Amino acid sequence: MGVRRQPNSDGGTLNFWSQAMTNELVSQGYKHARTEDIRSSAGAPGKAIEFTTDQRGTNFTYLLAVYVNSREVIIGEAGGKTEDFNKRAEQIRQSLASVR
Repeated sequence: MGVRRQPNSDGGTLNFWSQAMTNELVSQGYKHARTEDIRSSAGAPGKAIEFTTDQRGTNFTYLLAVYVNSREVIIGEAGGKTEDFNKRAEQIRQSLASVR
């Protein structure tokens, strides 16, 4: 799990940044599994974007939580072997909702 922030210098919207991240990961070979609207624990709107990939016969899941305001893009991310990820999916989603 990790959190990163980057400037939103061009004033991109949540939809813009979600689509840009989806395009980037798909171009790297990830398969887009689903996107859903979410809210942070502080009430900020966001998007949860889930991807899958297969590396040498092992399935992996990668989940992004994207939040955008006028100043910055906040990205929470988590990933791992799908089997392990699914066992902790609810806790992972709760943690990504706590990103501020």
